[in-house]
Amino acid sequence: MLHVLYIDDESDLLEICKLYLEVSGEYTIDTVTSATAGLELLKKTSYDVVVCDYQMPGMDGITLLKTLRAQGNDLPFILFTGRGREEVVIQALNNGADFYIQKGGDPEALFIELAHIIQQLVGRRKADEQLRKTNIYLTNLITHAPNPIVTWDVNSKITRFNQAFEKLTGFSETNVLGHDFDVLFPEDSRASSLDLVVRALFGEKWEAVEIPIRTIHGEVRTVIWNSANIYDTDGITPVATIAMGSDITERKKAEARLNVAYEELAATEEELRQQYEQLGEQEKVLRKNKERLNSIVRTAPTGIAVLRDRIMTELNDRFCTMTGYSRQELEGKDLRIIWPEAGGYLPEGEMDPGAAGERQNGGAEARWQKKDGTVITVILSSTPLNPQDPSLGATLTALDITSRVMADEALRTANRKLGLLTSITRHDILNKISIIDSNLALIRRKGISLDISGYIEKIGTASREIQSQIEFGRIYQNLGNTASRWQDIASILPVTMVPDSVRFHADIDDFEVYADPMLEKVFFNLFDNSLRHGGGVHEIRVTHRESGTGLIILWEDDGVGIGADEKERIFERGYGKNTGLGLFLVREILAITGIGIRETGIPGAGARFELVVPKGGYRIRRHTPADDRKPRVS
Repeated sequence: MLHVLYIDDESDLLEICKLYLEVSGEYTIDTVTSATAGLELLKKTSYDVVVCDYQMPGMDGITLLKTLRAQGNDLPFILFTGRGREEVVIQALNNGADFYIQKGGDPEALFIELAHIIQQLVGRRKADEQLRKTNIYLTNLITHAPNPIVTWDVNSKITRFNQAFEKLTGFSETNVLGHDFDVLFPEDSRASSLDLVVRALFGEKWEAVEIPIRTIHGEVRTVIWNSANIYDTDGITPVATIAMGSDITERKKAEARLNVAYEELAATEEELRQQYEQLGEQEKVLRKNKERLNSIVRTAPTGIAVLRDRIMTELNDRFCTMTGYSRQELEGKDLRIIWPEAGGYLPEGEMDPGAAGERQNGGAEARWQKKDGTVITVILSSTPLNPQDPSLGATLTALDITSRVMADEALRTANRKLGLLTSITRHDILNKISIIDSNLALIRRKGISLDISGYIEKIGTASREIQSQIEFGRIYQNLGNTASRWQDIASILPVTMVPDSVRFHADIDDFEVYADPMLEKVFFNLFDNSLRHGGGVHEIRVTHRESGTGLIILWEDDGVGIGADEKERIFERGYGKNTGLGLFLVREILAITGIGIRETGIPGAGARFELVVPKGGYRIRRHTPADDRKPRVS
């Protein structure tokens, strides 16, 4: 049961919220009518989430939020208020609020949405805490591992260096972090060792590779290494390499002594006994490592199964818990007992990683049927036990995302209902405005006296401004509602709208940007801004350059430019000679996927807008023969 603290100066609303939420039996709601009382209660009682009004006597909701965050309190915080201004939303989110819900409308839908948000935030906080504990566990595992472990990034800079490696070399972690990996190599073997490091970064795994290591005292130790690459979230781009070694210096020395002994026919029983003891110690280390790996598999939060020809041969406890079957009921059975469609994804006979490609390694969504008939949604990934021999079988991992899928669907349903209500309201208001405008036109036809004509014009101006605000609301409501996607910049530039008096040059053909589908409106508004406010623009240029932060797309014209005191104000809502919404919308649309925009032109020498696309948010479009037949804009 979730424990919720609700703070609001409206006691009736406190009572209604408590009744709505506690009826499900999933919540215990404590209510107070002031932020000060809420702070005192938070000192005494443990809560899962705080729901707070914005405008209250004494201390408002955002001041309470700031106070909590300053105290180090990271409880999920939902601002629940009737104030709908976007500056309140922005201020709340900037100060650490986890969500913002506006009061009003259907109470049942409102509190259903509030309940879903509470569940989602608490679930995410628990997941974050579990991830933190897992990271601490893995860090301790690496730090205190008995074997030397080191990691380095794509620039061959050392990023981790565990205690066993410190003991082996005499170097402390602080001495080598951030240094090139070659600081650990003896001079005479440095070139060949660096070649192995580079090859590892390009995906080549070390399997029992011998690489000499230099100690801080100049001694050379012989170490056998095994390595693996760590990839980015796309599963393709390598970001680091991790390697684990085993010091075999003493064994190598013993082997040399043994060879000499054989050559000189002077081997002794004591030397042979020492060799057997060393081999026995190595077997113990290997056995411990295997036990450690088995422990990780058993306690992993995802279901794990080993498959061969779709037959489940080994399972961890989590896999059984997810499906509702016991280990005895699943081992030796076909995977289709829980996944009837498995045959469409896994080839007959064996799991071929090449046949499934991204579907296997990138994570595929599937529906499984539990023993009791319940259907759950899982994310699947698989990898062959031996890439050189896929017939040996594969490891399948499954993550249960059923609750997340259900929550997403509920949120989408609520948003659709809210959008329909807004659309109907907007339509009715516009109809009434049309009636006002029609009556004003009739009044003007019949003739009006000079002493009231000014009032009539003010009514007409206000009516047009209302229409403009409603249109802005329609556009702003749709921001972020549609999934962002990759878009070819050259194909959405407003080239068909360029008048004959303006030269339009674009050098951006090869780039795609990940952005909201309304990205086309960004370039239309920049184009409209140049023509409307440029003061006789004759040329517009769209070019690009790459920097250390990402891709910069430049929009430039040869107009009058923008004054130094206006470079930031032009992006504010309501600023400008017309509606003042164009550049405000531009910044909002771009911000959805983290794209920034700024004006850097020189006043009097033309406007210059820079769109800064972060790394990972753009890519070079694959070139096809059809591209050679496309005309370039100039």
